[in-house]
Amino acid sequence: MNSLEQLANQETDSEKQRQLEEQLDDCTSQYESLVEDSDDRSAILAWLEDEKATKGIVVYLDRDGEPCVVRGVIDLEYQEAQSIEDESTDENLSEQSTTAVETVSDYSAALCKSLSSERTLAVQAALTQHPNVALAILVHDACVQVFGSSYAKTAFNIKFSLSQEELLKNAPIAQNSEALQLLNTQFESWSARLPDGWQADFSWLLSWEQADLVALLAFCSAQTLSEVNHHAPHDNTLAKALRLIEQVIAFDFRQWWQPTKANFFGRISKDQISDCLAEAGASDKAL
Repeated sequence: MNSLEQLANQETDSEKQRQLEEQLDDCTSQYESLVEDSDDRSAILAWLEDEKATKGIVVYLDRDGEPCVVRGVIDLEYQEAQSIEDESTDENLSEQSTTAVETVSDYSAALCKSLSSERTLAVQAALTQHPNVALAILVHDACVQVFGSSYAKTAFNIKFSLSQEELLKNAPIAQNSEALQLLNTQFESWSARLPDGWQADFSWLLSWEQADLVALLAFCSAQTLSEVNHHAPHDNTLAKALRLIEQVIAFDFRQWWQPTKANFFGRISKDQISDCLAEAGASDKAL
């Protein structure tokens, strides 16, 4: 092969290479265009209906004269209105939260413990006068723990743990209360009826009348009542766990306890005193 033929072949090879490079560039451009179209379709599909309802589209021409689309544009006036609405919602939620906090009683923890302890002592004294109710409660508590859960909450402590020490610690002024005086009198009366060596076994109880057994059980069971509150709800109702017992025995706390400066009025503010008098229908006695 002479030099002219070799030169011709080289030119032919160069032309083929150039054509191949042009074809490769065309394929690359087509691929990039397909990718851009795919991204645009994905963006459109990802644009949720609620966004379409509140946002718009801006179409413009770039420097090369090609159209460009921007989705998700928010009108400034709508954005300001939405911001005001959100702030109003936050304020309403804040006011509701503040209102919920303000409805909590401002009675001190010491006063709550004192009042609930005095009420418990009074219910104890009243319950001793209703032995049939005390027996029913005791049997129910036993059933709850035997047939249900040993950890179930009950009105009585089946172990007969005395609660008076704690109650009087919370309400020292109750040392002179009518309820405690009655409980002490009954304690002395029952103690006098216990025979020598009574702790050894229960055989001596077999000769007792059932009415006496039930009455003694009522007295012992009542000593386990303990409903001490450290805080009060907005309506200042304390010892709510005792309400059912109180209803059954027609309990009236006013027969056992009267508010005085020492046990109540001296421990709350003048505004609270006025509220209490108004609730009792004695606003004319307010200071």
